[in-house]
Amino acid sequence: MISAETNKIGIELTHYVRGQSSNGSKLRKNEVLRDQIVKLARSRFEDKHEERVSADFHWLRTDLQNGDRRKLADEIAALIATAIPNDIYERIVIEPDGAGKIDGLITRVSVRRTRPGSKGLWSNWECGPEGASVEEIQSLISAKDSKVDTYRRKCELIWLIIVADGRYISSSAEIDSTVRQHRFNTRFGKILFYYTDSRAVHELVVADIRQTESNLRSENDSLIR
Repeated sequence: MISAETNKIGIELTHYVRGQSSNGSKLRKNEVLRDQIVKLARSRFEDKHEERVSADFHWLRTDLQNGDRRKLADEIAALIATAIPNDIYERIVIEPDGAGKIDGLITRVSVRRTRPGSKGLWSNWECGPEGASVEEIQSLISAKDSKVDTYRRKCELIWLIIVADGRYISSSAEIDSTVRQHRFNTRFGKILFYYTDSRAVHELVVADIRQTESNLRSENDSLIR
């Protein structure tokens, strides 16, 4: 809550994640699980090998099971061990065909030898849509509308701020003309969408549900008369 000169502003903060529901986002769960698998694979590899490497993993957008985490990590560590470049900064690209469970999950791995004692970076690469979805933004807004009444007890103005942090594909969301021109139904007085990657803040166009309902009642009253 922020106190301005004449009004108190209540601010509700939420995060934009694709595929979000009451059970969370399956897309985000898979992204987090892939990070955990690669982190574990790196630990297993470095426990057995003195060489230090950086590795980029290109994943297919396939659902993963938490119970497979250790097996996949072991397979990845074993695969990297077969492709350690001989020279510092040399890079080798491998395709894990026939490499157990990771075949069909990872399409390509790029391995680069780094200096002894250095901390190689193991990272995941994925692709996905850039733009934010009108439908998912509206769903997120509608889920937060129920909090407006609580804010009204103390605040004259009520804002919703949606943050897309860009940490994963599921939370990477550029605002295009379709979203900018859409009128979102809400009880919030103002909605701001903040994308951290570009540091861009967009004010979304809103349609006040209370005003819409009031207009409909007025129209119905006129028809009755």
